[in-house]
Amino acid sequence: FTDKAATSPLFKSLSARYYKKVALGEMKKAEVGKEGIAKKYAITSYPTLLAFPPGLSDPADASRLEGEMTPDSIEEFIASYAIGGKNDDAAAKASEKVFAQPKAHAAGVEVIASLDDFEKKCAARADGLSCCLTAVPGGEKHAVYPALSPIAEKYKFDKFAFAVLDTTVGSDLALALGFNLKLGGFGVMRGKKRKMGLLEVTPELALSEERIVSFLDKALGGDVRYQPITDSLPAWEAAASEADAQAESVANEGSCAAPADGDEGTCNAP
Repeated sequence: FTDKAATSPLFKSLSARYYKKVALGEMKKAEVGKEGIAKKYAITSYPTLLAFPPGLSDPADASRLEGEMTPDSIEEFIASYAIGGKNDDAAAKASEKVFAQPKAHAAGVEVIASLDDFEKKCAARADGLSCCLTAVPGGEKHAVYPALSPIAEKYKFDKFAFAVLDTTVGSDLALALGFNLKLGGFGVMRGKKRKMGLLEVTPELALSEERIVSFLDKALGGDVRYQPITDSLPAWEAAASEADAQAESVANEGSCAAPADGDEGTCNAP
């Protein structure tokens, strides 16, 4: 039972996660007021979750979760009614399809090395995923980087893609997006709307795996504020690879042919 106009991303995610284990549904506040539903099920606050054993709908048979909720408490409540939970003996009867099971997507962490990279992998993704961008000094060498792959794996069924930006080499872009160059930061970007929600990072609230996961759960629950990013992002060209740099160095130095017997050899000017 909810007072929100739209189904929260968290509830959609959980319905997909527990597909064929729990049948999930919702009623809007406007609907609850009809036909005495609020009175029948004693709905006095929003949100309220009711869980029924399979085949039953009497209020006396329901378990209830209400008051302050967190993504973890909601999932724990729903999980107890899933196959393998406390109602496992009858859970098979509750396998009604509510949402189609999504396919897992690639759970890697991409590296942003230029403005073009940012546009393709974050701001204008063709797959519709929201870009979860970690911007830290050192990029892949930062202490938080090893935690990003497990986090990406955790959310592989959600509409999240993950990327990392080194604020040392991409400082202008990082600043334009609102990141602190020294402390680093984390943000979720809605590509189509070109809006980003930023995790607050301060000396007292350092960037960590736990804080990133908590922020992502809030994003799934619709509890993150998104702000438009600037339309005038600074130019940033990708650095040449080491192989390209070596090839350019050889070209600039010119070339020499090995001498034949009695010959001094020849060299071409660069």
